[in-house]
Parts: sequence; structure tokens; C-alpha cells
Amino acid sequence: MTRTELLNELMMKKFEDIYNRYSNKTLSVEEASELLHCSKRTFYRKINCYESEGILGILDKRLNNSPPNKISVDRVQEILTLRQKYYIDYNVMHFHEELISYHKLQESYSSLRRILLMHGMMKIGRKPRRKHRKKRERRPMIGMMIHQDGSTHNWLPCSREKHDLIVTMDDATSEVYSAFLCNEEGTQSSFRGVIDVIESKGLFSTLYVDRGSHYGHTKESGQGIDLNNPTQFSRALKQLGIHIIYSKCPQGRGRSERMFSTWQGRLPQELRKNNITTIEGANKYIKNVFLAKVNKLVMKKAKESDSGFIPYVGRNIKEILSIQEERVVNNDNTIHYKNKILQLPEDKHRQHYVKAKVMVHQYDDGTLDVFYGARKLATFLEKESSKEKESSKEKELRKAA
Repeated sequence: MTRTELLNELMMKKFEDIYNRYSNKTLSVEEASELLHCSKRTFYRKINCYESEGILGILDKRLNNSPPNKISVDRVQEILTLRQKYYIDYNVMHFHEELISYHKLQESYSSLRRILLMHGMMKIGRKPRRKHRKKRERRPMIGMMIHQDGSTHNWLPCSREKHDLIVTMDDATSEVYSAFLCNEEGTQSSFRGVIDVIESKGLFSTLYVDRGSHYGHTKESGQGIDLNNPTQFSRALKQLGIHIIYSKCPQGRGRSERMFSTWQGRLPQELRKNNITTIEGANKYIKNVFLAKVNKLVMKKAKESDSGFIPYVGRNIKEILSIQEERVVNNDNTIHYKNKILQLPEDKHRQHYVKAKVMVHQYDDGTLDVFYGARKLATFLEKESSKEKESSKEKELRKAA
């Protein structure tokens, strides 16, 4: 006997008992309707149905009928098969979007979630109780505050190696201006994110970051940032007039952390779906396809329509946002820089630069520029500098021989 049949049988026995007591005038109408948990009008209607149709007349006709919007067994099986075969690591919302876009299934999000719960294909983790915190209001205009942070994760499919995703986003709208994968977060990756924002939008006011060693030096663990000992990154942003705010806890970077949760639940799956297994291919897909999809999903409307960005005018932005170190030119017009020997060419403006202090700029692609003041003396590509290093070693070996 099914559960519905058992309930019907109990309901019929209960009604017959109350009806007989009402007929024998041992129960009043008010008492009988209260025992049946219904109104007096409903009780009179049930009496009419019982006297005209018998005991079956009081049953709810809807109990044995399927609802018109019931999902068929075949459709449920199709959803479960797709989940098991292609979308096992997708979150429910992402899975629902894929079903609508590519498989033409029109089930609602709540129906899909219920199906996955019933068949054990969705986990519900109980979140720990959190401390009471006050919400930090967003900046009213875009360009007033920019967030930058990195997330280490297995972003590439079929790869055991973890990579870092660098995201640079606006505080007012959560719009992501720059996102890319790299082997390890550091000074050059942070420069790259800032360059993307300035080249596409302009100069902004404030950058909100964590306390990574490339953002700022700390004297001891648990102490504040040593502002008297700037890093390459903080020095470059000071040149641009951009103020840095250092976050003291992960909760302060809540918008960045939630953004990474969205990316971790979507990007690896889409890279696997499109057979992308390299950093170069992933960055191309992020820039051309994925970034627009995420921004459409997470972007908010700013309180004010004005913009805090201002156009950048001045020296090449990549020269400022680069690693800069001072060197003294040797007697043979060479410079020692990170186990490399850089030979300065002849210059029509001076006979030589011996003992002169020059500045070496290192860029993200490994290229080196040597400046004397505002004048560029030479450019060294990564391959060329490595060849010069090899030739110098060969000369030393010949002399030793």
C-alpha cells in the first residue's frame, strides 16, 4: 500500500466516525468541523458529497493525478546523465546555465537543484558561524578604488601544477578590468594588471591589496608595512600618484575572495570543455570570451554615473611600471645585472659612460632597457643577454685554458 492510499483510508475512517457521531447528535457542527480541521461550510460540503457519492466522494481528486508541470522520468534521467558525464564539477547555477544554452532544457533552477539533491549529486555543506561584521559600502564612482589579488588553484585541466590567477577589479561595480594566469604571483604580474587598467580606462585613485611581499615590506610578522622601505611596486605607484591601501584580513578583501569563488567554479570547467591546456590559450580565452561572461554575471550599478578615472598623459606607462635598479658603469662600458653582462654601445652624445650611474628597467617579457636620466642608452632582449652571458663564460674558459 502506498503512502497516498494509506492516508486516504485513514481519512475515510475518521470522517465516517465523525459523521456517525454527528448524525447521532453527540457532536455539534462546530465540534465536528474542528475535529476535521475545516470550516463549517467545508463540513457541510463533505456531508453532501458523502450522501450523494459515498465515502469516495470526500477524497481529494487531485491526489491520484500527476501535476501538469511534472518533469518526466526520461527528462530526469537525461539531466542526471549530463551531470555525471560532462558537468560533475560544475556548481548548480553554472550547470543550469549550460543546460539552457546548449541542451535546450527549460527546467527551473529550483527544480534542477531538487533533482540533484534527491539523487545525491549535490552536497550541502554547513557553513561555520561567523563573527558579526559591518558591511563596507562600495565606492560611489568607478575608478575611485581598484582591487587586485591573486588566487592559486588548479586552473588548467589535466594538470597537477597549480597556477596563479591575477584579477584587477573595480570596487564600485565589481567589473573585472584585467584577469590572466601566470606561473607565480609577483611584481611583474601586479604591474601587468595595473597596466591593463590604465591603458583601457585611465589613472585611478586607490589600489586595495593584501600584504604580499611584492606589495610592501614588513619589518616583522604581524607588524605593519614599512613605508620607509618601498618595494618596486609601491615605488612605481607613488610615481603615478596612486595611493595603496594594505588589507589587514581576508574579510577586508571579501569582494575579491567571492570573485575567486566564482572563477574557481566556472573557469576550469570551461577550459576543459574547450580543450584548452596551456596558459597562453587560457589567457586568450579569458580575454576574448570568459571575461565578458563573468562581468555580465557579477557587475553592479555604481551609485553615481561620473567616473573617477583620468586620462594618463606622460612617460610610457610600461617604463614606470617596471623593475628599476641603479648600476654603475664599469671601465669597459659594461653593466653587471643579475648574473648578466650588458655591453653599452657607443653614443654620439658622450665618449663613454664609465663610472656613470644608470638605471636598468626590467619588463615582464624579460627585456632590459638602460637609461641615463631620461635618455635610453640601450635595449637588451632576453635572448641577446643570455648569449652575451654565454660568450663571456667561453672567454673566461679560454683564458683559464
